[in-house]
Amino acid sequence: MHIWWLSVPYTLVTDLLAILPNPTARVAGAFLNAALLLASCQILSYTWR
Repeated sequence: MHIWWLSVPYTLVTDLLAILPNPTARVAGAFLNAALLLASCQILSYTWR
């Protein structure tokens, strides 16, 4: 399975979020995380077809 490369950008974004004190940046990062998770789900469902 190729799930490990999906978790790499997710952890990177989470690490960046931990550094940023700005609440706006945290909200933007949360949306980015959601978009990453959604994209990975789409990719996984597409490859499993």
